[in-house]
Amino acid sequence: MTVVVGVDGSPPSRTALRLAAQEARCRQVPLIAVSAYEPPLGKPAGGYPIGTLHTGDDERATTESARSPAPQPADQPKGDVPR
Repeated sequence: MTVVVGVDGSPPSRTALRLAAQEARCRQVPLIAVSAYEPPLGKPAGGYPIGTLHTGDDERATTESARSPAPQPADQPKGDVPR
């Protein structure tokens, strides 16, 4: 078994990554984080960009993000909320 999670750098995807890391750790299975790129329709002038490999710094940043505690929700207002 492997835990797979999609990431795009947004706050919700960082939360999903953190939860997936916890799940993988509990199950003692590998974790794979994936992202996708869909090129625009048609061939771009100058060709397609060359894909870049993730560096060690990218991998460390992703790991640290997954290990950091989840942000706590802001206090909710008490009483009536103006509309």
